This record gives sequence, C-alpha cells and structure tokens, in this order.
Amino acid sequence: PAEFFAQYQYIKDIEEKVLAVKRENVKVFIICPGIIYGCGEDTFYQLFKSAWLQDPILLPYLGEGTNKIPTIHLKDLVRLVIKVAENPPENSPYLIAID
Repeated sequence: PAEFFAQYQYIKDIEEKVLAVKRENVKVFIICPGIIYGCGEDTFYQLFKSAWLQDPILLPYLGEGTNKIPTIHLKDLVRLVIKVAENPPENSPYLIAID
C-alpha cells in the first residue's frame, strides 16, 4: 500500500541524492543489510536466550514457521563494507547484505 512506502520515501530521496554525486575519485554504494545482530545488538537476544535455556520448550513462530527473515551479523556487515571499499564492484551501486 502507498502508506507503507510513503514512510520510506525520505530514505529513497537520500539514496538518489547520494547516487547523484559526481566527484572525481568518489564511488557511491548503497548497502542494504538484513536485520543486524551481534556485538551488543539485542535484536535477537531474548529469542536466543529462550532457545538456549529451552524456556519455553517450543519457541513461538508465525504461520507455518517457513518464513525466512534476512539477517546479518554486525561483523559480517563490517567485513562487507571493508571489501567494497577495497575492491568496489563495477556493476551496481546497490548491494544486499545478508547471512
């Protein structure tokens, strides 16, 4: 729905402005990460803690439990940023970063 996408329009506007930068020795990339976890991020803390302690025995899930959520560990995201800086891709300014 239009209302859903409208709330992210400002992000798209920023992307377009950044991609429009035309400066010598400057390459722009947009890295789109999945849900970031690890290194103090508490995104999945409670879920991992419950799984580790087996409390509850069965973790809750939505629907049939077959959905997949794109995630990335913070260290993996940092490694990707470093690789892009060291060896920029030629084809696209957009990169999807997921585990």
